Amino acid sequence: MATTCTEDGLDRRDGNPRGPFRDLACVGLFLAALLVPPAFGAGPHSGPSLANLTVGLDNRFKVGCWTEARVTVAGGGQPIEGSVEFLVADGDGLATRFSDPDGERDERLRIEPGRSVVVKRYIKIGRVKGRLIARFVSGGEALATASVSVGGDAIPVHSTQDWIVVVGSRLRIDKAMERRRIAGGYAPVVTSIEDAARLPESDLGYDGVDALVLTSSEPAIARAIGDVRRAAILDWLQLGGHAVLTLGANGLEVAGTDGPWTALTPVRVVGVERNQAGPGLEAFARAEQPLKPFAASRIDAGTARVVAYLDRRTSGEVPGILRYPIGLGRGTVVTFDIDAEPFASWNATPGLLFDLVFPGESETAAAQAPLSRRVTHIGYEEMAGQLRAALDHFPATASQSAVRLVSFTTVMLIVGIYAVLIGPGDFFLLSRFVGRMEWTWATYPLLIGGACGLIVFLGHRWHGGAAPRLKAVEVVDIDLESGRIRGTVWAHLYSPATRSFDVELRPRWPLEEPRRGEPRARLAWQGLPGAGLGGFDTMAAETLAPDLYSLVSNKKLGVRLAKLPVTAGATKSLIGQWSHRRAFANRPALTVDGNGFLRGTIANPLREPLDDAFIVHGQFTYRIARAWRPGEPIALEGLERRDLQWRLTRRKIVDSKTSYATTPWDPRDRDIPRILEIMMLHEAAGGPQYTGLTQKYQAFVDLSGLVGLGRALIVGRGPSACAELVDAAGAEVVAQREQWTWYRIVVPVEPLNKPSVEGTAR
Repeated sequence: MATTCTEDGLDRRDGNPRGPFRDLACVGLFLAALLVPPAFGAGPHSGPSLANLTVGLDNRFKVGCWTEARVTVAGGGQPIEGSVEFLVADGDGLATRFSDPDGERDERLRIEPGRSVVVKRYIKIGRVKGRLIARFVSGGEALATASVSVGGDAIPVHSTQDWIVVVGSRLRIDKAMERRRIAGGYAPVVTSIEDAARLPESDLGYDGVDALVLTSSEPAIARAIGDVRRAAILDWLQLGGHAVLTLGANGLEVAGTDGPWTALTPVRVVGVERNQAGPGLEAFARAEQPLKPFAASRIDAGTARVVAYLDRRTSGEVPGILRYPIGLGRGTVVTFDIDAEPFASWNATPGLLFDLVFPGESETAAAQAPLSRRVTHIGYEEMAGQLRAALDHFPATASQSAVRLVSFTTVMLIVGIYAVLIGPGDFFLLSRFVGRMEWTWATYPLLIGGACGLIVFLGHRWHGGAAPRLKAVEVVDIDLESGRIRGTVWAHLYSPATRSFDVELRPRWPLEEPRRGEPRARLAWQGLPGAGLGGFDTMAAETLAPDLYSLVSNKKLGVRLAKLPVTAGATKSLIGQWSHRRAFANRPALTVDGNGFLRGTIANPLREPLDDAFIVHGQFTYRIARAWRPGEPIALEGLERRDLQWRLTRRKIVDSKTSYATTPWDPRDRDIPRILEIMMLHEAAGGPQYTGLTQKYQAFVDLSGLVGLGRALIVGRGPSACAELVDAAGAEVVAQREQWTWYRIVVPVEPLNKPSVEGTAR
């Protein structure tokens, strides 16, 4: 029987007043409940907790690129095992889960009471606005969560925006970047890191960085980086990064024998000049203000190329700025402290910094790009967008019809015809030709059934059949000097019916020399840069579906996709990347003569022949007119030589051989071999001035910068895929596929009469 209390203090159940003793007893019981501790593990706060969720470098990340996410897991009242997952939107706005492999005990965390651990995982964020959620999961249940605002606490760098990271405390290059504007009007972002512990421990942490500036004014920072983080920087460099090293007064300490930067450059510091003049540097920087004497490192240039001397404008003895290839990437060495006086107050320093970070470009290059030719009306401003559009086109094959894009007009026309048939059409036929209106009970369902059958037939035909299809393009880069191998696959997975896929990337060894170890392979979604429909900058809401698909990673940073959803008649854009390292026993000895032409003999190092092969060096290409068989040697002296830009832009001589015409670039073109040809050497073709499109997102595809730094580049098409998309059982995900594979082999080139570098060391 329920007890009801009224304002007069009477218990209406028995009519007796409550009395003071009952009140005191209730208060005593309440205080006792507060003082007695809860049972072990039974309280609401006895489980683990998450805190300090951060992302990227200084809480910045580049949209559409890999970045490091970190969260602190604190133990609760009892030991517990589990794993940490990160949830965030992909490039299409779908919620994704970055997690550990299910059932692998060595990937799980054990959190002891009173202890905490920092969990790190590499993720990709696909939108400039949204939320990043971390959660601790045990037994299939989320026991703790933490989140940050993407676009708020986690600051995005746009996918087409330059991102410069400065490791050091005094260099400020923001002013030098003010005049550089690219697509969308984005100025470069500069992030300064003064604590070595904040640097990533894997090259994936630098995936979105366009230039890494390492200063030596604070040598303690360089020493504190340690072997693991230094190896991560080296991996990133050799896989396509760009670093700028400033030496100066502390050059011996950071780049001398066993210095922290020694492995990052072929330059060796042999001494320091404390009172160096810089007339050559003044001329190089086009300075209006003279330089006061400064400290500079004296170096052995090694294989680096001197682009500016300190003592003279040309043919000097004291190198000031040097550039060099390192694997598939590039490095720049500055022999003076550009972050110290007199450079800190020198009026030419901003322009000089710009030239160091963006070699080969002028400060107004982006502003001079033909903005009027940028084709925003077709949905993209990047070469990656044009490749994406080409991969989204599925033509007819021997066994399947073409996948057709059904326009809104077609849909409305079908709906209109259907409405006319079941309404006025049915009435007209019965009244004019039959004369019995009650037959509508038979004609009406027949019309509906016929319309449904026609729609099913057209849907099956327009969807290209019943089987899923795959269209992919692949670029495999091999550097013979460092042994670095990098593969990139862009793939579009199409499904005529709604289904989910478990997919992983499986590389195939491309070389004649045996493989040692397993390559690191990761597969993820591929997004569209820019603000076009479905692009990274789209402000549309995320799709927070309960059945997330997962990007599952392991300790080797391999990543696969689990339960990837593809809706009926839609495609999912994917990118696969793999890398490996293999020391080559036999490397070709190519040289260049006094006219700048290649000499020597080179053999095909691949297991399969190369078609449409050519060699790029400097301003020339050397055409291999036939299929280049595995192991076949070819003498370069006998190859047809042609101007590189003429080949890329397909220039033709007209008007009785007195002038020439360049074939304009068509941003709507769907010719995948032609698109890849330009993407692989975009700057050499003229960059945005030629295509009207930028190539800032995934700029690593463009190796134009290597051909002017003592490297030759062999480019050719292979007959079969080097990497495949397979399911958990190792079988091909899609039987119907169309794939192109390009190989690029980077070969070192020595001058025919190599000059002595003894004069550069003092």
